[in-house]
Amino acid sequence: MYRRFFTAVLACLSIGSLPATAAVIEATYSGHLFSGGDGLGLFGGPTILPTGAPVSVTFRYDTSLGKTPTLPYLGSGLEGGQILGTPGPVVFSSISIGTATVIGQNNGYSLVGNIDDAVMGNGLIVGATGRYPGAPLPGFFAGISAYVYGQGLPVPSSIGVPFSLTGLSALNVQGGTSRATGTFQFSDCNVANVCGYTFGEYLIDDFQSRTLPAPVPLPAAGGFLAGALGFLGVARRVRRRDQIAA
Repeated sequence: MYRRFFTAVLACLSIGSLPATAAVIEATYSGHLFSGGDGLGLFGGPTILPTGAPVSVTFRYDTSLGKTPTLPYLGSGLEGGQILGTPGPVVFSSISIGTATVIGQNNGYSLVGNIDDAVMGNGLIVGATGRYPGAPLPGFFAGISAYVYGQGLPVPSSIGVPFSLTGLSALNVQGGTSRATGTFQFSDCNVANVCGYTFGEYLIDDFQSRTLPAPVPLPAAGGFLAGALGFLGVARRVRRRDQIAA
């Protein structure tokens, strides 16, 4: 009897430790600045940002968050944020220009999706926006995005599958339908509604993504483990009591 009980509990523990099916993906875009201004001095200004400066943009998105977007050209995608009342899939974003890095705010709205469209072709779109909570209205705004799409791009059918693309700058042909570009905007306004801005556009040369360890739901796992250990303790006490009585 007790052997069967212990076997059942261990089986439950094994099931409870199975990894989640969701994926956390880190996507990195490498490119160069096309245009921009640095009114907030985030990258060393305030001045016009130097065209051609190296740019690196990183997003991390969790495929267990958000909901299916309504955009018809996304074959696989998620969106969310405060404006939709659900956690957004993008949990981290940053942009580096030269040696300076700025972290994005992703609580307002975020989107990640694989483009699957007869005209646009295949690709990946990702972006996030947000505000600092409690900032004077309209306060601090941050937005970082990246768009890669074109005919014949080898993009997987799911946003949960990492992949890489090189030579993307060739997609930016004048008058063409393919693109490998990104945008960024930061603004900060005081109580008198006087605002400063840092903004720009960058051209993407290369892209790569990788799977990160998925977050473990520790409270749920811990509660399950504590309950199982409690059952084990009760079983041992009952067995000891029966042995004494015998």
